[in-house]
Amino acid sequence: SPSTSLVVDAIGRGASDHAVLTITLPLSPEFAPPPRIKRKSDEEASFLIAACGAFPPADDIVLDDADSVQVLCDTIFNSIKQAFQRYATTPKISTRSKRWWNDECREALRVYRDDRSQENRRAYFRMVRSVQKAHYQSVIDEVVAKHRVWDLTSWTRPRPLPTTSIIKDRHGVPLTSLAELSNGFQQQFFSAADRPIDYSTLDNLERLPTRTFEPISHAEMVEQAATCAARSSPGPDHITWPVVKILVEDPVAGPTLLKIFNACLRLAYWPTQFKVSTTVVIPKPKKPDYTVLKAYRPIVLLSCLGKLCEKILANRLQFEALKHNIFHASQCGGVKAHCTEDAGVLLVHHVLAARAKGLHTSCLAVDIAQFYPSVPHELLSRVLERQGFAPEYVAFFRAYLTDRVTQFRWNNNLSDPCPADVGVGQGSALSPVLANLCIAPILHIFSTSLPRPRVTVELASMLFYVDDGVLIYSSDSMGANVTMLKHLFSLLRSLFLRLGFVLEPDKLELMHFPLPKFSGNLPSLSIPSEPSVPSVTLKPLLIWRYLGFFFDRNLNFRHHVNFYATRALSTVRSYPLLGNSSRGLSPSHKRQIYVSCVLPLLTYGVRVWYNPRKPRLNLLKPLRRAQTTAARWILGTFRTSPAGGMEVLAGLLPVPLHLKNSTYVPISAFLASRHPTFSFVLFQMAQISPPVPPTSFTYGPALRRLPAQSSLPLHFVSEGRPEHIEESLPLHPECHPGKRLVDTFSSSIHYDITHPKKSSDTFHLWLAQFRYGNRAAASFRAFRGQQELFKRAISCGHATSYDAELFGLYMAIRHLTQVDASSIHLYCDNEAALRTLFDTRNHASQMLSVMACKSAREWLEGHPDRSIHLHWCPGHVGIDNNELVDRDAKEAATSLPITPYISHAYARQRVTGGVTKEWHLLAQLPSHIGHSFFPNSRLRKVSHIKGGPFLAAFGDSSPLAARLARTILNHAPIGEFRSRFFPHENITCNWCPARQTRRHILN
Repeated sequence: SPSTSLVVDAIGRGASDHAVLTITLPLSPEFAPPPRIKRKSDEEASFLIAACGAFPPADDIVLDDADSVQVLCDTIFNSIKQAFQRYATTPKISTRSKRWWNDECREALRVYRDDRSQENRRAYFRMVRSVQKAHYQSVIDEVVAKHRVWDLTSWTRPRPLPTTSIIKDRHGVPLTSLAELSNGFQQQFFSAADRPIDYSTLDNLERLPTRTFEPISHAEMVEQAATCAARSSPGPDHITWPVVKILVEDPVAGPTLLKIFNACLRLAYWPTQFKVSTTVVIPKPKKPDYTVLKAYRPIVLLSCLGKLCEKILANRLQFEALKHNIFHASQCGGVKAHCTEDAGVLLVHHVLAARAKGLHTSCLAVDIAQFYPSVPHELLSRVLERQGFAPEYVAFFRAYLTDRVTQFRWNNNLSDPCPADVGVGQGSALSPVLANLCIAPILHIFSTSLPRPRVTVELASMLFYVDDGVLIYSSDSMGANVTMLKHLFSLLRSLFLRLGFVLEPDKLELMHFPLPKFSGNLPSLSIPSEPSVPSVTLKPLLIWRYLGFFFDRNLNFRHHVNFYATRALSTVRSYPLLGNSSRGLSPSHKRQIYVSCVLPLLTYGVRVWYNPRKPRLNLLKPLRRAQTTAARWILGTFRTSPAGGMEVLAGLLPVPLHLKNSTYVPISAFLASRHPTFSFVLFQMAQISPPVPPTSFTYGPALRRLPAQSSLPLHFVSEGRPEHIEESLPLHPECHPGKRLVDTFSSSIHYDITHPKKSSDTFHLWLAQFRYGNRAAASFRAFRGQQELFKRAISCGHATSYDAELFGLYMAIRHLTQVDASSIHLYCDNEAALRTLFDTRNHASQMLSVMACKSAREWLEGHPDRSIHLHWCPGHVGIDNNELVDRDAKEAATSLPITPYISHAYARQRVTGGVTKEWHLLAQLPSHIGHSFFPNSRLRKVSHIKGGPFLAAFGDSSPLAARLARTILNHAPIGEFRSRFFPHENITCNWCPARQTRRHILN
């Protein structure tokens, strides 16, 4: 390095006769941690008060132009900055600091240093161990009190990858200074700044009608703030999400912040404070070489206040793009209600369906290089305008994307500010939806070039999950597959290049799925060279990893199951750091960690690889082994304990039953009709064509007309959907963000639990529900003052108590909005139903909320002084009106004929109930729970809800639960156990010559 020097003093001599070597090394001072405000401290309370006080009242400010918005933001952020500097302190820590170190340790160390005797040494280490145990137990208790036990899993994770590698530029030259490193990051992450773009490509895209714009509402701010994490990395302004949540709820700061957001959209201006960011460069996992720039990923840290507005806009763009079919049907990632499992199910269904028609399938995986940092700003603005978004959005995003500045953070060092003139930062809520909207025209244009599906010959399709795409082609010849994939890739690459994107040649992957009896050679694929891109020859893979799924040629998924079972097993084996049978986490919290952190990992992609009709039991052995290890850790039992008995005590569904429960849940009830999965269900049930383009995953004639009993993933989805299940309306106009009832009539809807004053023009309604067996009913009574006007009770079909309560609320709203009144008061003893009555987001019985909003809107529009009040009242405590409607609902449930309606929650309960019954039958078999299981029927009651009856009674004490579990399973360190597994050891009682058995000890 130029800053390092070595000088040899040939004349001088040191302690020996060797020449003196003088080495100069550039040493930087020890890193000083940034100032911070301790959580739950007096300083934090003072800072929150000062932050709220930085916002002037909304009525006192006028925002007519961009300058007034910027001046107001400067004033607010300067006040918050001064408050942070006033209350923040720099932690006195170093690289050797330990959180558990206290004065007792310091005193023990001083005594040992004064007198280095063995006794003082042992006393010092005893003190250190006891203080460590006390500290970590206090951390565990604090986390448990917050109901966030999964936060402790960070103790068991591997160490983070080092970021001290010597980074080299594209020519292999080491970057030795922060300035050189910053310049290298700019060249890597902002390389798309000067790429030519052919905007005439967009002429092939249909121009959609321009839509309208609605101002942001306070309800949107509250809802999006509630979805934010409690812990977050702040931007340059040091404001975190907990602070934002308090500002939104503040009566002064909240309206002012709302006024700033609406002024930004109206004036097409984005304040400077929201454009400044910090780009943290982190290493990508499992890369072979960390000296190259492409092995790192930029994560942008923005102001949380600005990110709140971004979350609101992202939610709006998602809704409009889905409602107006702007996203391509093959786009899964970054689209609401689309996940990796959806993409995996579509891909596997395509391969198996083509195989059923005697077709080979080949896949070519592509990847967009530096996707988020490469989005051209001008292209994005033109695309949004062509897609019909309101002019306010288009003008705002032109200002939002320009004049952005960032600083690169590397090893706690910040570079000088540099411009970020291209891309949408990864870390912003807007980056996924904006990037997907930007490439949607490419996919729409490309889909018109795909060969149309024929009955028996060929089928082409594609799938994109954010920047990871797959080209799929099926025919009766492997050679034809390779030839067509080569042509399709050349066409797709040219389209992306014309709009400023590059498909990375190093990440191309080829996978063949031949017919089972195919015995020929699998052909390779040669990609011709392009300017500055060499030619590539792709050999077919044996195992292909896509979106975390491991595909093999025969789709037996053995490698996939073994991989995730091994990961889950290693994760569980690291959890004894968090607790054992003596101390640490309690059994109930151990189970909670397993269910929340390990079980999703263990069963990842279950809908992709699990066949509920023909479950392969040998494929489930690794999963059972991982769950048995987890049950052993939860209960503190021995290795020889029977797995079935431990699952009963720990409240863990056996693996086959858990997979069955996950597969048959009717997930399609919450999907929009344009979702590829739901469109297939509609076709299967009604034989109607789905409202999506025929060139994506909609399965043309070659894949639709298959036997109904075919073992294909999408057939399992349609099987698990009851005929009369409730429908969801996620794209109804009442669900449009900014135009919902809670957005437009927020001042007319009131939630409280106090009884209003009696008035002659006020209607009071008391509602109740009742479940009898597998059916439910709802009822209500209407009063004007003290006079009862009318009552009604109806059957709600097969529904839960919550569904019936919500049905009764909708029924009451529909009846009373047809009469003349100034206010409506509804009383209900189900608070969840009250809070979701006008919430049109996805939830159980969402369609009832949509219809309730529609009726309430018509009534509230009739007069500006009308209002609706929702009250909670305690149930079954002797309130006369509440008891009357309870009686009405009970009579309706037992006397009225049941309707065929089935709610989604009830359908889910029915599937889970059937699985629980199977588990109950297994728990009665000694071969499953163990022949030595304690003969008591109460101990064999099974339930996976809150850990089951055993953990509900004894799950708070690890030693007690461990002793009881060992006793119940008869696997304890007693003579009877030793006679089975250690026959050469003593098996008699410690107090008498009798054989030490469980019965002998208990008697």
